[in-house]
Amino acid sequence: MPKPSASRLSSERFLWMGGWFVMLSIILYTQCIVQLYQATACLLLTTYYFYGKYNDMSEKIAPNLIIDGDPIQPVGAVDYLDTADIPNSETAAEHRFQHQALVDKLGSLATGDLVLLPPEISGIQATVDDQHIRSHSLNHVPGLERGRQHSRTEVAFGQLHLAQSEAGTITELVAVKYVHPITASREFLAARAVNERFGEHKTYTPLGFIRAEDTPRGVQRVGVLTRYEHNVNTLDNYLWNPNTPAETRRAMYQVAGRAMAELHNHGFIHGDAQAKNFALDSRGAIRHLDTETYTDMRYSRDATIDRLGDVSNMFDPQTLTIAPDIEDIGLFVDSYMETQTDTYGKLEDFDIQDVISQTRGDDIGGFDW
Repeated sequence: MPKPSASRLSSERFLWMGGWFVMLSIILYTQCIVQLYQATACLLLTTYYFYGKYNDMSEKIAPNLIIDGDPIQPVGAVDYLDTADIPNSETAAEHRFQHQALVDKLGSLATGDLVLLPPEISGIQATVDDQHIRSHSLNHVPGLERGRQHSRTEVAFGQLHLAQSEAGTITELVAVKYVHPITASREFLAARAVNERFGEHKTYTPLGFIRAEDTPRGVQRVGVLTRYEHNVNTLDNYLWNPNTPAETRRAMYQVAGRAMAELHNHGFIHGDAQAKNFALDSRGAIRHLDTETYTDMRYSRDATIDRLGDVSNMFDPQTLTIAPDIEDIGLFVDSYMETQTDTYGKLEDFDIQDVISQTRGDDIGGFDW
């Protein structure tokens, strides 16, 4: 049988390689098309859900991004809170951040009435009389609640929209926390005191209050509006997540120790010092949340007991979904001890160890501190 010629072999090899090249090209092209489609769909969904659409307000109002969504609640009259109803931070701290004039003001609002905090606090510059506010709304924004489901109170997330005839449209992404007027007073006044004493932005920025309907039992409710910050991630997303790698969990317990110590260094007792109430932002800066339970250490009957109470809250097995191991606890304690100062007194490591043991109901005394 004659052997195939070299030219024939070369041609067959060329055709074989060419066929594979064509098939590979088709596969790669198809993958590119699929990825492009997925990327386009993702972009469109992101644009729709998080940026909304342009609404034509009027020729006098520049187009602004308005996010569609179901109403969180109707908005009635809009006004600024009178500065006479806001005490200075030192007076507020002396009274556990509760101010009766502010509580009375919030309780006297009609359902739906919105009072904004002064521009120097909220950063919102608005002309609030009826002749200037053309329309307003407070609507849900889907997806903003992700990673923020562990609040013990009712919290809604959305967009506040104020359309003004002369000054244009104001939009703010917000969290609305519904509480009693006394709690609303404490939340705002403590948050302001924290930011002032730290000298930087440590809590969510308070924007104002909106009166809600009373509970079926007649208990008053007020929504505390704060500026929504997507780049703030609470520690419970790591410490209460069973899928968190051990190395990440240990690092977050170190962050928790630093966060609690720096709060105590500035003279504050948290009162509900769980992982969900401490956070990191995208810059790696520690943030302090849920200020409604804060008290000033200078007015505490026993600051040491109150500080240890914060430590106990962090390791309370009734709130933890994942129990920390000995190394987690050791890193928390070491981080706290390295961060604390003696400005308002200091805790001893054996006291911290004892209170964690009592809270957990076991003996961790064998750990090398």
